[in-house]
Amino acid sequence: MLKLILSSAIITVSFLTAFDIVKQESKKVRQIGELILVVRQMISLITFSSMDVYQLCETCFSSRKECDYSHFLSIRRDFPSEWARACELTFADIDKRVLDSLSMVSNFLGAYDSESQISGLSAVLDEITAVHAELSSKLEKNRRLYLSLGAFAGLMLCLIVI
Repeated sequence: MLKLILSSAIITVSFLTAFDIVKQESKKVRQIGELILVVRQMISLITFSSMDVYQLCETCFSSRKECDYSHFLSIRRDFPSEWARACELTFADIDKRVLDSLSMVSNFLGAYDSESQISGLSAVLDEITAVHAELSSKLEKNRRLYLSLGAFAGLMLCLIVI
């Protein structure tokens, strides 16, 4: 009886570990999807209204729920350095290409005319969208693999222990 309980526990733990990996990857994909919405909103706000960069951050990040955007909401003084810091603190575990693209936003947002800002944001949007599509595809391909390997690893551990 003890062997049965131990075996069930091992299989469950290894499956849950694999599920946690899939959950973390899904969260990254959702965060990047939300960033796509933020950049699109920035483009439309620059196109149709005149806001400074601080108002833009407040408007675009205040209603987002996927992660804690408080660092972007607290930007008040030196926009380029505070934006870079907010990117590093908020997206430390996200894809490096997305982080690099978002960090570049501080170079042109609020510094040039609206056309240059829209052009820069469009380039960032294209990069983030490409990364999102790639990671979404990779997640779909690997989801079953991770879960199957987790259960299989649990079974193998049970055979070794028993």
